[in-house]
Amino acid sequence: MNEILQEIGWSNGFHVPVANAENQALEAELEKLTALKVKVKTSFDSTNSRYEALAKHLKYVRQEAEQNQKLLTAYKQQIDSENNKLKGSLSEYDRVNQEIRGIVKDTDTIAARNELKKNDLAKHMVKLEKVKAGTAWDEEALKAWEESLKKRDDDNELLRKFSKSDERKINDLEAKRRNLQMEVVSKRDTQILERTGKLFKNQELERTALVAKWQDAVKHLRQRDADIQRINGEIYMTELAIENQQEIVQEQNDFLNNEKVHNKATEEEINELNGVNSRIRKELNDLLQYILRITNELNALKRTTTASAVHLEKERLKSKNYEKEIQNMTAKINKVSTDLDESRAKLVQVNTTMLSSAERAAAIELLINDEQRHTHIINMDSEKIQGVLYRNQVRLQELKNVMKNCETEISGCEIGTRMLEKRCKSKLADLQVQKELIYSLDYRINEMEMQISTWEGQSKVDEETEAMNTKIIELERVLAEHTEIKNFLQGQVTRLEDEMRRLSIAIATDTKLIETLRSKLQDQILSFEGGVKQAAAAKLKSQEKQVEENVLRLKVSQLEKAITKENDNIYDLQKFRIELETALRERQIEINTHKDILAGSAQRKNLDEARGRLRADVNLRKIRIEQFRKKHHIVLMTLGKDEDGQPLSIAHFKLKNAQEKYMLQQEGDEIDNKIKKTEKEIVAMENTLKIINVSNATYKRSLACVDEESEEKMEQKRLEDDVNHHILLLKEQRKILHQKRLTLKDIKEKLDELHDKQMEEAHRLGEIRSAFANLKKEEEPRDERYKRTCKQLKELKKRISPEALEKPERNLEIRQLQDANRSALQQLAEISVKYPEITPLVNRYIYNNDLRLPEPRTKLSSSSSSVSSCSLPTGRSTASSESTACSLHLSQVVLTFDGASSNRLASKQWYNV
Repeated sequence: MNEILQEIGWSNGFHVPVANAENQALEAELEKLTALKVKVKTSFDSTNSRYEALAKHLKYVRQEAEQNQKLLTAYKQQIDSENNKLKGSLSEYDRVNQEIRGIVKDTDTIAARNELKKNDLAKHMVKLEKVKAGTAWDEEALKAWEESLKKRDDDNELLRKFSKSDERKINDLEAKRRNLQMEVVSKRDTQILERTGKLFKNQELERTALVAKWQDAVKHLRQRDADIQRINGEIYMTELAIENQQEIVQEQNDFLNNEKVHNKATEEEINELNGVNSRIRKELNDLLQYILRITNELNALKRTTTASAVHLEKERLKSKNYEKEIQNMTAKINKVSTDLDESRAKLVQVNTTMLSSAERAAAIELLINDEQRHTHIINMDSEKIQGVLYRNQVRLQELKNVMKNCETEISGCEIGTRMLEKRCKSKLADLQVQKELIYSLDYRINEMEMQISTWEGQSKVDEETEAMNTKIIELERVLAEHTEIKNFLQGQVTRLEDEMRRLSIAIATDTKLIETLRSKLQDQILSFEGGVKQAAAAKLKSQEKQVEENVLRLKVSQLEKAITKENDNIYDLQKFRIELETALRERQIEINTHKDILAGSAQRKNLDEARGRLRADVNLRKIRIEQFRKKHHIVLMTLGKDEDGQPLSIAHFKLKNAQEKYMLQQEGDEIDNKIKKTEKEIVAMENTLKIINVSNATYKRSLACVDEESEEKMEQKRLEDDVNHHILLLKEQRKILHQKRLTLKDIKEKLDELHDKQMEEAHRLGEIRSAFANLKKEEEPRDERYKRTCKQLKELKKRISPEALEKPERNLEIRQLQDANRSALQQLAEISVKYPEITPLVNRYIYNNDLRLPEPRTKLSSSSSSVSSCSLPTGRSTASSESTACSLHLSQVVLTFDGASSNRLASKQWYNV
């Protein structure tokens, strides 16, 4: 049934059986539309799947972008928070400093007010004592004195409490400061580690990319060598097969057509000899051109070696000058050390001399200034030495670069000599083979001539044999020329070997010089480290001296206050004595009058009235004293309260000022001990004041008139004379102190100069160290690259087959050499544009080699560029052993130019094809 339907045209498609033309057109259109529908559907499905895949990829990309954005925002927030914390800490630091300055000002004002109040209290006490002088000391006065003493003890306890609380605060603030400092250091370290990690990652990526490129290049070279070997093997097999077939054919046809075969063989041999002769001539011309090029390169290498020798001599002279400068620097450092010893001796002398505290402080200040000046001078010398060391390191690096260039030149010369020897050997082998061929051909020609003469009876030599004879003569002449070239090349090789020996000796001397420079550099580093340690010790000593100076200043201020107080007391006592004398006289007169007037009850009544009046006066004075105490308490309350809720006092601010000095000087323990000593001295001074008061009381009790010739008057005069004498001594000591300050100022200036020299030497040493480390880092990858390239060259030389390459391979190599030639010429053009002073020399070099420079494209980024090349391969002949010497090798041409900057530019050799 299906077969019948197919026969009538009713198949699975849209064909209508026995359809007319219109139906057939509709069927064809329907088929096209269905095919188009299927096609569109498949394309739609593929695009839809691609769209879904892209949507998924877009989703993943967006998720990744969101995650990256979140990380960036988090990192930005962290940075902002850290910046805010830093700003807050800085503002807190400024606020604390401002508060400290305000507190210092307040303490000064409060101290001034306290002095005024003390003066007022002293005046009131004098008046009170005048009132008490007329009366006897009663129990109420004693109680008042005891209460005042107790209150003073309470004040001392309060001062101790405040000092302890302030010490706690100081310790807390110091701990906070250290924590903040540790956080800042840790954050800096993390930032540095992140940056270094990024740099290491970038370098690792670059290294992997370079390794991948080298691996690809090695793969291509290996594949190319394998193809060359395979093609050479095929050629060899085909040649063997052809030779076998030719031998078989010749054996079959030898018996039939002996004469024709002999004639054809002779013609073929003659043609082969013509081809061999033309090929040998071509190779001879190439060899002559190569020898001329090698001689030019040799002359250029000689010029570069002489220039490098001159440069080395200059560098040696510079290194000697640098050694002299270093010796001068060491002499300066020794001089600075002697100055430091002198300053220390002066300091010991100042400490041992019996001077007052103010003069001693001034002398210490002068010594500190002198030491600071000396340290500044040392730092300057160290910075200068560092600069000298940095320049020495730069010169050392230049010498190493020159040494590397010389080594590359020597390696290029060695490679050239090896290539010349190999080519000479191959040419000699070819000549020997050609000689044997010529001898065999002569022998066969003679045999053929004999046979022809015997067969035809002819003794004449035809034109072809004459041509062969002429060719043989030409070949003999070529052989003689080859021998001459060989002798010339051997002479060139010997001269190159001598030049290489001389360069190796120069390199050995340069290495010895570099070792000596390194040892000297190490010595300079050690001396610099010793200078740094000495500077640190001097700095610590100067800080200690500053602390001692501040302590001495505090003592001097306290002693000056005590002296002023004593002077005021002496003045008040003298004034009080005069007033007492007048009051005693008046009182004596009144007593005498009262004795005369009063008697009995009237006298008692008057005494009671006087006693009541005196009691009223005493009560009034007590009320006023209480008012003054309340005012003093109100003033203290206005100053504020501490953390315990207790009002601040003047002693609190004094202790706070002392604690601030402790924070700045970090010598709290010593200051506390000295404060305790001063407190003991204050107690002793109070005891002395008590003794003076007791003596004054006894003096009041005496109520006797003082005679001019009494012991007390004499003692007063003696004390006045002592005071005047001490004032004169004080003036003299102040003059001496002024002189000591001037000397100390000079010493500080010297110390600052030494410090500057030392800093300069340290800077130079750091630069030298960094340059030395960079030099070491640069040497390691170069050595590895050099070893790797040598290994690859050896492998390539082993893999190249002894057979000659085919024509396409030869064309490919020619094309590569042309590209290398063009790139080298382009680089030379760029060099001539960048360095116009070398343009005439480049043009002369181009003109000598029959070349032409192209237009420069871009600016050179480095002073040297390399182009790899290979020697030209030979044809398919018995001289194919020469193709084994064909390898990718690098030879160097160094162009040296005389000028102000003495630029040296190097580029790799190219071959003119």
